[in-house]
Amino acid sequence: MGIKGAAWATLLSGGIELILLASYLYGRKHLLAFNFKTVVTVCNRKDIQRFLKLSLPITFNHLAWAGGIFVYHAIIGQLGVNGLAAMSVITPIESLSLAMLIGISNASAVFIGNLLGANKNDEAYLKAWAFSLINLGFALLTVCVMFLIKQPLLTLFSGLTQDVRALTGHFFDIFAVILVLKSIPMVMIVGVLRAGGDIKFCFYQDIIAQWMIGIPVTAFCAFVLHFPIEWVYALVGLEELIKWFTSSFRVHSRRWINNLVA
Repeated sequence: MGIKGAAWATLLSGGIELILLASYLYGRKHLLAFNFKTVVTVCNRKDIQRFLKLSLPITFNHLAWAGGIFVYHAIIGQLGVNGLAAMSVITPIESLSLAMLIGISNASAVFIGNLLGANKNDEAYLKAWAFSLINLGFALLTVCVMFLIKQPLLTLFSGLTQDVRALTGHFFDIFAVILVLKSIPMVMIVGVLRAGGDIKFCFYQDIIAQWMIGIPVTAFCAFVLHFPIEWVYALVGLEELIKWFTSSFRVHSRRWINNLVA
């Protein structure tokens, strides 16, 4: 079935995941195994307003970020078919490489949220920096593993031309640096700032770093200055470098420390 088969397999795996998750929740009578009566009970105006106040900025944040990623890919695609092909190889490698860092960031959010809920603000502040360093350490470890398996991994994509394979190798090396840059902002945004309800800062930071700086600079260098495609791809990491400093400053300021359950 070729590409169509891969698409159907992706859809099928998503359906199986949903069924397994629902079976686990309702089989174990988990707290999240809600029913219609529960939904009606908790859906009062005050709670809905509070929920929307927190969720809508995060939703728009994700939409804006996803749109920015699409634009980055479009810029690379405008520079030639080889760049787009190389990006199609790097994207799944990127997802796999980020899995551990995303997991640590989400776990950090739970941990930090519990500490803030217990009014252990000083401990939450110290743990925020600790989790950031842990994520950085795992990023460096991931990069080491990536370079160990680089050639065997690229060999799996046997349909690539020699030029695309060479370009993909360059993208691979550049992404290794971007991965390290992502490690600190990721845990600080997902695991610390949002855990404290500092969602507006996260939203504005992403808009400024990505849409007002990262994308315009990348597009300018690609279409006006005619930078080599490797340099253009490297500029994707510019927003992560900016967020590295701005997120660190925000965490240091302690302005994110809020008890959301009080």
